[in-house]
Amino acid sequence: MYKIWLVLLLVFFTIGTSFSEMSVQEWEDLFITQTDVEYFLNEERSLSSDSWQQYSLSRNIDAHIAMFRATEKLEYLDRALFYINNLMETAAVSSSLPRSQFKDAYLGWANHSHPELGDDGREYPLFESICWKYVAHLLRVMKKAPDVYNDADYKEQYDRILLFLEKHIYEKWHTRGVANLYRSRTHMASHWAYLSLELWIITENSKYKPIYKEIFENINSGGLPNYEGASLRSQLITVEDGNPHYFWASVWNSTERPGQDTAHGNNVLAYIVEAHDLGIEWTDQDISYFKNTFNDIIWPDSDHWARYVDGSGDGGHFISDGFLKLGRYDKNLQERLETSYIPTHKNLQIYGNAALNAKIMQETTFTTSCSADIEPDGDVDGADLSDFAAYFDSDGLAEFAGAYGSENAGSALLIDEPFLDLDLKARGWSRPTSCITMAYDQHLGRDVGQSEFVAEKSRAVSGAMGAYFYFPEALDEFTVIFKEKVIGSDVLGNQIIHGMYALPESDDGTLPQRSRGTLYFDPSKSQDLEPGSWVLAFQDTVSMSCPEGNIDLYGVSEDRSVGGCQQDYQQQERVRRFCSSDYCQDPEHAQSGWTLFPTTNAVEYPIEHNEWATFVYYVKLNTPGKFDGIATLHVKREDDSTFTQTINADKLMFRAAGWNKNLKIGKFLFGPFASANIYTFKVRWADLKFYSGDARKICLQQ
Repeated sequence: MYKIWLVLLLVFFTIGTSFSEMSVQEWEDLFITQTDVEYFLNEERSLSSDSWQQYSLSRNIDAHIAMFRATEKLEYLDRALFYINNLMETAAVSSSLPRSQFKDAYLGWANHSHPELGDDGREYPLFESICWKYVAHLLRVMKKAPDVYNDADYKEQYDRILLFLEKHIYEKWHTRGVANLYRSRTHMASHWAYLSLELWIITENSKYKPIYKEIFENINSGGLPNYEGASLRSQLITVEDGNPHYFWASVWNSTERPGQDTAHGNNVLAYIVEAHDLGIEWTDQDISYFKNTFNDIIWPDSDHWARYVDGSGDGGHFISDGFLKLGRYDKNLQERLETSYIPTHKNLQIYGNAALNAKIMQETTFTTSCSADIEPDGDVDGADLSDFAAYFDSDGLAEFAGAYGSENAGSALLIDEPFLDLDLKARGWSRPTSCITMAYDQHLGRDVGQSEFVAEKSRAVSGAMGAYFYFPEALDEFTVIFKEKVIGSDVLGNQIIHGMYALPESDDGTLPQRSRGTLYFDPSKSQDLEPGSWVLAFQDTVSMSCPEGNIDLYGVSEDRSVGGCQQDYQQQERVRRFCSSDYCQDPEHAQSGWTLFPTTNAVEYPIEHNEWATFVYYVKLNTPGKFDGIATLHVKREDDSTFTQTINADKLMFRAAGWNKNLKIGKFLFGPFASANIYTFKVRWADLKFYSGDARKICLQQ
């Protein structure tokens, strides 16, 4: 039997889960072999006082940022900082540059070596923006790394570089005229979109923060005021011939072929990849269409590289600055790059970003597949036979089965909402919402969504409407994870604070309490619980059929003549019914449902005011008419290293055998609401993810 399992596991390992891509370590080895070739040249560029040299230096800075992200080795961070510090040291006051066209008090550099402009001594926003967008990116990477950001030396460099960047790059060119940011070509504007987005996330500059946001949003889709409202989004034309893909022209408001050249199109992709990964504007579908443009049109076979995005011309093989980064989303594309492109193209930016692609896919593969540590031999680049051998000698078979078993099987990420900006519609929601504003959160180190409630009012300030997210297919099993913080005093435990709702596919979009089976993920108001204890509630008010004898959730006829509510008919311990009025007599105000409380041994794990907590809810609807529904809740407070399970139920009934046997979840609602509110307080929201299926192993690692 042992041998059979060994064979099955090896077959699964070899076929079912591919680890054929090059590892991060292998990419790093190639990176190291190239450093002697490029280090001296790029050091000269960083010390040249020549703005044109920043154009090429930018790629080397990006290479080291990518390798730092892939390996977390400080030597790569240090090299990038070395170049950036050199640039700042060589900056001169504009008025001291003999041929500057500005002659103001900002620091900068003149061009001395552009192949066409020669040594004209002028200042150019293009040469600076293409380099300093990556500097801004590096600052965000540093801020996200606690060991770096909390180190005194790195923090001093971070603060000094940010100050220089905001004043002598961004403020300088913005003050000299907004046309320096809203550039005449898609790729040139994308540099400023990239730079603006990164600064918007990390800045504490209250004056420029809204400007950063305005700039990148206008370049994304809002429209450039000096180019008749054109934007990156409006430039894209979907081509349905073959796999759907994008065509776009680099000239604003143009649709003429051959369109954007591949080399400069990299700059557009470099920005869109980062914005997508931050949840800003660009969706998975956008990424898929761009991949098809690259895979099918620009690079249809190993012998042809199109010069333009319509597939025409030759010589478009420079891809390290953008298109190569699409490999992080697609194993097959990454493998194709490894075997057909990279062997004949060598530079640090290629190796660094290929390593980062591998790291991101490795994290995605292992996070999606397992939470167990199946790396006993200490390697960091994937499971191998040594790993399995070590685990077969301990209880590895059980751990492997648990890691690669039913949990997470078939789960898919449907919503990825970081609440980094207000426009939920741009990321697949039904509409933007007025329920939230943006607020900088010191603990998370970035902007988050915030809803403000005023005493005696249940709706968030200016929050008349929430936003729905509609799923392609209705669900009977899902996992949701989100962060939430309540800022106030006597709030938690004194009224219910709604925020997230799962609703049935048959619902007509009316209020959640009028729907036919709404799930709520809330702190409870119950006197039986510690303040701040979180629960799962299920409401079925409309589902009670008055003409059919007042049939309640469980298919039980009950006499409402005494103002009755649905019966306590659950078999699961810790379930309590709630009701008000009678839907048959007072449908406007009636409510009916049940609440699943935390288990007795977990009620001493309340969430305090003014602290973040992460919540992972898992729900599997029951077989109609049977008490076999499942719900779990895991909670992690902001200073905890692991989750605590507070709900573990497996005898729930959501679907009766009759009226609602086909109930499934078809949409998700974000709509902050505070029932019976008597306080003034705020709620912050961050990092909502909604998965189909059982994704607890993914979520509990976060």
